[in-house]
Amino acid sequence: MKLVIAFFSILTLTFSGLAQNQKLKVYLDTKQFFEPESGNFVEINFQFVAPTIAYNGVEHGLIGELAVILDIIQNADTITSDAYRLETPLMRDSIVEDFYDVRRFALAPGQYELHLQIFDLVRNSEPITGLIKLNIEEKGKDLSFGDIQNVEYASQGDQGSVFFKSGYDIVPRLSNYYPEQLNALPYYTEIYNSDKLGIPEFGLKQSVFSSENKLELEEYTKYFRYKSNTVVPVLRQVDISELPSGNYYLSLSVIDSSMQTTLEKKYFFERTNKESFVLNENIALDPAFEGSIPKDSISFYLASLLPISYGESAVMILNTLKEKNNEKSLKLIQSFWLATSKATAYESWLNYKQQVMHVEKLYSNNFLRGFEADRGRVYLQYGAPTNVIVREASATEFPYEIWQFNKIGKFSNKIFVFYNPDLIANNYRLLHSDLIGEPKNLNWPVALQVRNAFNGDTDNTNTSSPDYFGGQSNDLFRQY
Repeated sequence: MKLVIAFFSILTLTFSGLAQNQKLKVYLDTKQFFEPESGNFVEINFQFVAPTIAYNGVEHGLIGELAVILDIIQNADTITSDAYRLETPLMRDSIVEDFYDVRRFALAPGQYELHLQIFDLVRNSEPITGLIKLNIEEKGKDLSFGDIQNVEYASQGDQGSVFFKSGYDIVPRLSNYYPEQLNALPYYTEIYNSDKLGIPEFGLKQSVFSSENKLELEEYTKYFRYKSNTVVPVLRQVDISELPSGNYYLSLSVIDSSMQTTLEKKYFFERTNKESFVLNENIALDPAFEGSIPKDSISFYLASLLPISYGESAVMILNTLKEKNNEKSLKLIQSFWLATSKATAYESWLNYKQQVMHVEKLYSNNFLRGFEADRGRVYLQYGAPTNVIVREASATEFPYEIWQFNKIGKFSNKIFVFYNPDLIANNYRLLHSDLIGEPKNLNWPVALQVRNAFNGDTDNTNTSSPDYFGGQSNDLFRQY
């Protein structure tokens, strides 16, 4: 079967596997860049949705295996092809995470078709297939931009990595949707032939426009200076923490010495954000709220709202905690629940209060209240996990817990990894999560076994440490 679905330039391929009654799903995106040595090229970015892949059980976890076949065709002639087997990273404790791969093809300017097939070799099913039309533009002669690429992770370059590009390792983000959990829009692009401007330096203007009224949001406009060259890589980010919900364009413009725009590139993205509200400290205090909070615990319960507060509300709570004004604190607690729950404010407060006491009992220690601990914060913010894996004792690993959530908002199958590197009772820290907006550390299995590494160096583990990773697509990156 052949299925072609385009959505914001991303192709989604699915096949319903009869053996395990699952749908293999792969996200695919294409970007165009230029290299002086090889010319114009297309970059094909894959994101493999890990829960849809079949796996074999191996020592320490699970391994899947895929086969990918790509053909680039022009006028019914095959211009270039690639076929390879791709082993998934090793998935531990039955917790699977999406992984990435990149392929690049040098192509002369013109029209092409990309045909691809992807096989799940463990499931041994029919392949999923797809087709994408490619328009390769000439970028080597005049001033031009490469495509604007969303960034999932970035680090200093490793030329042995499939993600290496112009001095950086770039793992792409294959979505232009930015929910409230993300506070930044990291991006990568390249500017070609700026040396032909005849000036030693040029300016880059970064701005954001509303796609509805075409107005520029001036508070997001910034200017940067670059030295002119044949290829100028650009790796930056836009702070979107206060950007309201809506549809926007990220605009990049090359500015010459007379401050004139000589070239512009735009990228569309969608943003949803929690609308901030201001707490009202002047409301009449409800006796029910006042009676539900012991006088010696008012500051405790006000502070317990921080895991579910944001923006101006969080700032107001912090400032009130410094004032130690009990009446004002009580009014803020009441105001918070009236703003967030309206008619059910008191019932919602009592339910949350019960959860606060639950995490206080389970996750507090000599240094932190339950809601201040990472596990308590995650519990209050996202609810109870669907599954919990606990490993309290190991000769080679720190104690750790893995929490798996079937659903968090619009997201499915999200994990949180907590560990206790100090070996202090109940002092677990959040090491890694695949939920966007949370700390991400793809090196987390190695971090767990650092006590078994040579001199505590995870980059130089001794021979008794197990190898937890497989395949190039599991290169380790820090979050940008």
